[in-house]
Amino acid sequence: MEYKSIRRINIIIAVIQALMFILCMSWLVSKKDLDGPWDVNLDSIILSLAAFSIVTCAFHSGYAADKPQYRKIVDGGRNVWRWVEYCITATTMIWTISVSCGVRTRGRRILVSILGFVCMCCGLMSDTNESRSKIWTTLGWIMLCIAFVIIFMDFPREVPGFVWAILICMTLLFCSFGMIHLVHMHHGKENEQFNRKMEVVYSIDSLVSKTLLVLLLFFGLVTRSNQKSITN
Repeated sequence: MEYKSIRRINIIIAVIQALMFILCMSWLVSKKDLDGPWDVNLDSIILSLAAFSIVTCAFHSGYAADKPQYRKIVDGGRNVWRWVEYCITATTMIWTISVSCGVRTRGRRILVSILGFVCMCCGLMSDTNESRSKIWTTLGWIMLCIAFVIIFMDFPREVPGFVWAILICMTLLFCSFGMIHLVHMHHGKENEQFNRKMEVVYSIDSLVSKTLLVLLLFFGLVTRSNQKSITN
């Protein structure tokens, strides 16, 4: 895979995430009687969506600059900046997921967020410390599983369809990050072409999960508000 293709993909991701950020900020400004799920302040949810969207946009804009340093870390199979991005965005995402899926106590939301952050740190350590890569990867999976067990434990059964969609889709997509990492570990990082393809796979998976979370919450909450208006 040529870097021209990777650069185009990074530009597309940056543009899409910029659009998601604009959508979120427009939503924040124009919202009227929309309520957040489980009596949570809707502003905090929208701001969290906007935050991980603009952070992702910034990182991929940097990747699209296609500097020699970027090519070096990608070809070596160790894009540490990806994990730095995930430490920010995945932590924010899993907080938003926990709120949307019914984790009502602040302590548990904070715990879920910390577990998400530690999980991404384990991914970073796994990429940079090959001698203990399996240990760090295992710890990362444990952190991720505990986080989603907490979310599932608090998840109420009678919820709107879009909340079920968030829970199922985000669980699968977060697990897919771990599976991609396992594939990369198993294959090894000696093949530059394979490392470039894995960089693209990581990026696309990230794009899908973040865009889907924004759109599911946006359309879900707007639809629910419209139904309430009709009922009233």
